[in-house]
Amino acid sequence: MKKNLDTRLEDNPTPKGVQSILRTITLLRVIARHDNGVSMSEIAKEVGLHVATTHRILSVLVSEGLVDYNPGSKGYFIGFGLYDLGNNAYQLITRDKLLPVLELISAKTEDTVFLTARSGNKSFCLDIIEGNFPIRTVTINIGTYRPLGLSTGSLALIFPLSQDKLEVILKANELFYSQHNNIKADDIRHLCENSRKAGYVVSQGMFTEGVTSIGMPVYDDQENVIAAISVAAINQRMTAARRKEVVEIMKEAIINYSLHPS
Repeated sequence: MKKNLDTRLEDNPTPKGVQSILRTITLLRVIARHDNGVSMSEIAKEVGLHVATTHRILSVLVSEGLVDYNPGSKGYFIGFGLYDLGNNAYQLITRDKLLPVLELISAKTEDTVFLTARSGNKSFCLDIIEGNFPIRTVTINIGTYRPLGLSTGSLALIFPLSQDKLEVILKANELFYSQHNNIKADDIRHLCENSRKAGYVVSQGMFTEGVTSIGMPVYDDQENVIAAISVAAINQRMTAARRKEVVEIMKEAIINYSLHPS
């Protein structure tokens, strides 16, 4: 009878380094199949490894945050580190899909356009397209994390949320708000309320002095917010009439994406 992959792990003839990688991947797959956790002995039995070898691999996975261990139940679970890896991969796919939208908005407005995604209670700048207008407003760099609520893009990520979910975020980030221009959770709450009514965020110098920015959420087919797009320019350029023009440009580009996602 042909042996399956799990029972071949101890005597796998592949090179030692490759064998270690295969063992690690197999352990992760076994743990992922058990939503309620799985013991070390059960893992070792399923993959066909000695308990000592299994313990050694699990210790590294736990130390790296890819696996969690509950000392009470003595069970192993998939860790948040692994979810973060998956989330990062998803964010890169999102960035690639939305790149044409960013470029279109930047070309039509000639201003700087930002793509923001969520990571826990923080926002993450995925991409920036600089416009051709001589005075450019790059208020954040690609790869920068900020507490949700402390930028126009991150506000666009959270204002569509239910009030209960929003309050959880505001409570978690309240201390960070006070450290940034002495912003209060009530300030963020009020701006979210206004943004829900309008369907987009407008921030005039709240996060960066002299800069006005407009942010809009991007939804998937299930009406979940997958990212936010924002446009920033100096206050003098963002007159009321121009804000209205930018809003229409952004709406059209995002709606077209939603109708024809790549």
